[in-house]
Amino acid sequence: MIKFTIVNESLQISRGTTIVLLMPNLYIGADSLSLYENEPKIVLFNIAQSPSFIVFEGLLSECTDSNDTPFTINSFLSFVASNFGNTVNSPSSDGTNGTTPYKLISTASTNSNVVKASGGNLYSIIAIGQTSTIRYLKLYNKATAPTVGTDVPLMTIPVPANVQGAGVSIAFAIGVNFPLGIGIAITSGSADNDTGAVGAGDVILNLTYA
Repeated sequence: MIKFTIVNESLQISRGTTIVLLMPNLYIGADSLSLYENEPKIVLFNIAQSPSFIVFEGLLSECTDSNDTPFTINSFLSFVASNFGNTVNSPSSDGTNGTTPYKLISTASTNSNVVKASGGNLYSIIAIGQTSTIRYLKLYNKATAPTVGTDVPLMTIPVPANVQGAGVSIAFAIGVNFPLGIGIAITSGSADNDTGAVGAGDVILNLTYA
């Protein structure tokens, strides 16, 4: 089993007599969404670097506290809250916490839409191309539908060309922050000022946000 112990305001993770991680609590973040996967996992990252800088990953079922008591989802979240406090929002069984889905099937336009009309975080993108020409998903920090060609996107993501349905799938462990709101567009060109419309059904888009 893998033991989690707090030693002098640092997290010590050990397997038997071998210490596999010793890191100050101040720099530790936990991706609590990983606890709700089919096979729950504990994923810790260095918040001084980025959520992609993972310092530990292991199965919840193989991890214990300092008293050798196996962690449950709730007990591990309590452990994190008491010692680190840097967590991603966890989904709850009553649906009051977690991410919100958004779906769009492109129309014959630039598909300017507002996903969230206030500040939020984007957690995942799935964009499937159904045409022989590459398309471009643009994400804007806006509380209203963007003015395509004038507003500058925060992110531009190419959607591969493939009539059989190629695409991109991106998950953000801690979420990408959009302080004003989340707006989108889908265009035929990559330039920030491009106003080229795409065809109906060219792209199927699914997002999750909070």
